[in-house]
Amino acid sequence: MGVMKIRTFREIDVPNARSGGGTYRPGELRGIVRINPNHCVGCDTCRKICRTNAIEGEIGVTHRINVDRCIICGQCLINCPFGAIEQMSFVDEVMQKLKDKDSLVVAIVAPAVRVAIAEEFGNLPARLR
Repeated sequence: MGVMKIRTFREIDVPNARSGGGTYRPGELRGIVRINPNHCVGCDTCRKICRTNAIEGEIGVTHRINVDRCIICGQCLINCPFGAIEQMSFVDEVMQKLKDKDSLVVAIVAPAVRVAIAEEFGNLPARLR
């Protein structure tokens, strides 16, 4: 299988993305993963893979994601055979900040990334040292 490009959308494309409600507090992002109805054929692959039963819809009918149940694990996103599931992207905003000489940009690398990079350079995993 080749590399599949993930479709993305911007926060401004989601009305009330930070409004709160359900399990979300005001200011927290809702709906960072969504099903594009123009691409979903209702094959049910996403619904079968979802461990929190956040995917709603019958087979053959466009599905939707219940954002109050979704834990944003990404399994539906990477398993959709039609590329109908999209994720919110902040790449444009990050690129703007990186180009802005007046912005201080700080990156925080997760511990798992540091370990994976260390292993690529021949270091033993911490648990084996």
